[in-house]
Amino acid sequence: MTIRLFIQKAFSLAKWLIIPGQYDELDPNDIITRRKRKTRYVILGASILFALMTVAAILLQDSGVDAPISNDIAVALVLNLNLILLVVMALLVVRNIVKLYFERRGGIAGSRFQTKLVIAFLAMTLIPSALMFAVASELISDTVDKWINSQIEQTLQESLQVAESLYRDSENKTTARAMYISRLVEKRGLASKRHRGKLSVILKQKISEYGMDMIQVYDADFELISQAVKYPSSGVISFDLKAHSEMLAKAALGEAVSKVEERGESNLAISVIPTPPNLKSGQVKGVVVVIKLVSQELIEKVHSIVNAFQDYKQLTLKKEIIKASYQVTLTLVTLVVVFSAIWFGFYIAKGITVPLKKLSEATEAVAKGNLDVRVDIPVKNDEVGRLITAFNNMTLDLKNFKEQIERSNKELSESNTELYHRGQYIEAVLENVGGVISIDKTGEITTINESAAGTFGVLRSKARGRNYKKIFESSHLSAIRKVIREMSDAGAKTIEREINMSVNGRRRTLKTSVSVLTDHNDQYMGMVFVFDDVTDLIAAQRTIAWREMARQIAHEIKNPLTPIQLNAQRMRRKYQQKAEDFPKVLDDATNIIIQEVDQLKTLVDRFSKFAKQSDTASLELKPEPNLMHDLIFEIVKLYKDTSPGVKLLTDLDPSIQLVNIDAEQIRRVIINLVENAMDALNGGGEITILTKADH
Repeated sequence: MTIRLFIQKAFSLAKWLIIPGQYDELDPNDIITRRKRKTRYVILGASILFALMTVAAILLQDSGVDAPISNDIAVALVLNLNLILLVVMALLVVRNIVKLYFERRGGIAGSRFQTKLVIAFLAMTLIPSALMFAVASELISDTVDKWINSQIEQTLQESLQVAESLYRDSENKTTARAMYISRLVEKRGLASKRHRGKLSVILKQKISEYGMDMIQVYDADFELISQAVKYPSSGVISFDLKAHSEMLAKAALGEAVSKVEERGESNLAISVIPTPPNLKSGQVKGVVVVIKLVSQELIEKVHSIVNAFQDYKQLTLKKEIIKASYQVTLTLVTLVVVFSAIWFGFYIAKGITVPLKKLSEATEAVAKGNLDVRVDIPVKNDEVGRLITAFNNMTLDLKNFKEQIERSNKELSESNTELYHRGQYIEAVLENVGGVISIDKTGEITTINESAAGTFGVLRSKARGRNYKKIFESSHLSAIRKVIREMSDAGAKTIEREINMSVNGRRRTLKTSVSVLTDHNDQYMGMVFVFDDVTDLIAAQRTIAWREMARQIAHEIKNPLTPIQLNAQRMRRKYQQKAEDFPKVLDDATNIIIQEVDQLKTLVDRFSKFAKQSDTASLELKPEPNLMHDLIFEIVKLYKDTSPGVKLLTDLDPSIQLVNIDAEQIRRVIINLVENAMDALNGGGEITILTKADH
């Protein structure tokens, strides 16, 4: 049970050492510290066990056959302890090798150097250890075979036989002396009461003569009648026949009994002979007891021979176990040497690879932006120590530089924010004023607000960053170029003009201000155009002017209409009265009416001229697809037979079908052209309306 419990504890210890998942919730530094601590504990415990097992093995080896192993449990315990220690050490070696393999496979800094160093130490120890193991293993096998062979067994067997013969010789001597005394007692009748004094003297003589230590004589009732003791004061030898019931029973049957009896550290050769000897049951007249004390030296030698023979038998049975125990111990020593080489390689490499690993991890942290990282390991005055010191100084300088950059970035960000808000404010101002367009010195549009984009019918997103010549229509460009040319001819940096242009089919009047942009060195940087659409304002002003004109015209027309009406009424009245002066009244009235009509015609001509002057500014076109030739045919029908002397002809291009025009305005234009042509022909001639497609 103790061995099983020990094995369970050992495997629990190995599991505690190998399995790394028990500290997952702890801090990584605590995990490393605890693992190092438990590794030290395991190594310390294994070293202590190894020392104990080594001492046990040495004692066992030095003891030879003179100190036999008589306890099977002890042998099994030593063997199991060696095996357990062997497993633990093997796990340690495997753990370090596996750890090194995965570190190398994972590309951990220093793992390759560590591998080379460990392999070097392993190579330096593995070959000598293997040779030592082979030689020592053969020596162990030969030594155990020499301990346990047939010659030694035969010698021990013969020694045991000699010891047994010595005991038998002592028994035979006491038996012979007892037989002689028994015959003497029977022959002389010394057992009778009257000869007992003589019996006592004879017994004392025989003790001295035969070299016996005690002689007793019992009667037929097995009562002691006389005895003689060689050394009565020592108290070493005492015997009570009745206390030895087995010997008494055999003696009562007339049998001679002898044996060697142990008394503490001494042995007694006891012979019990009936009187007379060799009698049958019922004829025994007494018993003679002769006791011889076996010498202590002989006892010790016999015991030594017996124990040696028994131990040798056990050694013979445990020969292979002893070999295995020595082999396991030797294997353990070899593995300890190998493990020590690996551990020493790790220890040497650790002094180099650990700082390099820390430095590599810190470098990766710096690459990810963590400038607070430091390589906090004891720094030695060597190349690695100077490298770590330089790295820490570098990270500190980088941190200070980063903080300085962050402060500068913060100030720059605040400036950019202020500029952004200012730009937003300017943008808001620009969005709520008239159209604004700025171009740089290469002609690319840098600024255009919604008002300007809407005025020219372009998209802001497409206009910015492109040359203004590719954005605006040719009609717009001509108007803008005209203003720029006037400013250049005048040598001015700012000029204001009103320009008329068609935007999306609608006539617009723009009040335009153009300014040249220069830097502090008076170098040309571009131009700014500010457009203010005054079309509606001009239209409103024109409407007011027309309203005033209409009022004045109405007043002017009313003046001639009154005399016309009065003269017409006068003529009608005279005509109804059939007055004699009707012809004269008719002539006077018609002259007055003609004069007033001429005056009205003059007013109408003046109004028509004024209207023509403002048509170009007030005309609002509404183009849409129309059949141009149908419109011309309608006008031709309208003037048919109105002037018999004038022929109205057409010469129309059949390829012209739908045309995007304002039909009402085109109608007025054609009618005006026909009217003017008829006036020019004075009642005779031909008018041809001709259309032709311009491809």
